[in-house]
Amino acid sequence: MPESRRRPAHRPSRRYQLIEGAVELFAVKPPDLVTIAEIVRHVNMTPAAFYYHFSSRDELFQEVVSSFGESWATHAEEWWGQAASLQDVIDVCGHLLDDAIGRRAHATVYFVTSKGVNVAIEVARQAYTARAVAAATAAIVRAEPVRTPTSAAVDAVALNTVLESALRAELSLDSTYRTLGPRRFRDEFVALCTRVLTPADDRV
Repeated sequence: MPESRRRPAHRPSRRYQLIEGAVELFAVKPPDLVTIAEIVRHVNMTPAAFYYHFSSRDELFQEVVSSFGESWATHAEEWWGQAASLQDVIDVCGHLLDDAIGRRAHATVYFVTSKGVNVAIEVARQAYTARAVAAATAAIVRAEPVRTPTSAAVDAVALNTVLESALRAELSLDSTYRTLGPRRFRDEFVALCTRVLTPADDRV
């Protein structure tokens, strides 16, 4: 093949470009206000290119949510699967927070703009959350075998609630996050995670 007709190595696929461009829009607008025309204009493509890869905006949005959710749950399973102490369990909460903030646009779509969009999205989100909670439960039991599985599961749900609430606050820059500022917000987040795992009799 002549040199001029060769495709560049590692050229991003048009499907990937559509997804990334749509994420940038979904992260700042409710998904029902983002149109296919807006997406293709944003990535400099045609509607035909969009429909070659996706049947609808909702299908693309579902893929964005599912892709991040799968990654999120997999990281939770891997990192909590390596935790050997309660401090390790708390540290993983921080790692998961940092991981999501490092993928801010995708995380914003998952934790903020996708919440309550439709039943299919909520079912998918619940499944990924259940995987994360199961991984945290196993880590807590492993770190402190005297805890009952039920007690560990309750703590794991609480940890996940604190984590997701903190992410929504930081990603949306809500009033709590803006009032506390990044450093104090992070300190309060760690303190809450620690409190969840502290037996009631040991709390001051």
